[in-house]
Amino acid sequence: MNAQRTRHVRLRARLAVCVCVLACVGLVHVGAGGLHLSFGSSSEASASRAPGTDRDEYELKSVFLFNFVRHTKWPKSAFKNSRSPIIIGVVGKDPFGKWLASTFKGKKIGNRTVLIRHYACAKDISRVHVLILGVLNKKERRRCVEKVDKKPVLTIADTGGVEAMGTMIGFYLEGKRIKFEIAPSRVKDARLKMRSQVFSSARIVRLKK
Repeated sequence: MNAQRTRHVRLRARLAVCVCVLACVGLVHVGAGGLHLSFGSSSEASASRAPGTDRDEYELKSVFLFNFVRHTKWPKSAFKNSRSPIIIGVVGKDPFGKWLASTFKGKKIGNRTVLIRHYACAKDISRVHVLILGVLNKKERRRCVEKVDKKPVLTIADTGGVEAMGTMIGFYLEGKRIKFEIAPSRVKDARLKMRSQVFSSARIVRLKK
C-alpha cells in the first residue's frame, strides 16, 4: 500500500512539473475549474508527459479535448434548444478512464452542460456532438466515421492521425510531447466552426479531393 501511495505521489509530482512548464509558456493556466490549455498563435500547442505514464497522458489529452469543445461552434440545428447539453460520445474501449469525466465535471460551455456517453460500436451511436474513437478495429472505425459523416459532429482520434482514422482531429506523440493535427476541410464539411487559435496551434492536414 505504501509503495502504491509513493508511486501515486511521484506521478502527481511529474504532472505538476508538466503543468508548471506549460503555465510558463502560456499553454495552460490553472483556474478554479482545474487545468485549461490555451492555444497560442505562434506555435503548435503541445504538452509534455512523463514517459510510460498513461495517467498523465490522458489527463493532459482531456484538457486538450475541453478546449476543442470550448472553441467549437455548432449550428443551431444540432441542438433541440438553447440549453440542450453538448454530448460527447466515446466509442470502443475508453483509454481516458476517469480523466474525461473529471475534466468536464461541473463545467459549462456557454449555457450548455456536457454529457459523456460510451458506446461499444458504431451501431450503438445515437445523437452526439463530439465523437471520440477509442480502441477499435479498422472496420469498426470506418463504420463510426461513416455514421456521422457530413453531420455536425466533431470527430477525434486518440491515435493514428486524421488521414488514417478519417477524423477531423487526431492526437500524436512527438517524443514525449502530445500534439494534434486537424483537417480543416472535414470541419467545414460538417458545418462546424472552430476558432482560429485551434488551427494556428495544430499541424494542418490538407486532404486530397
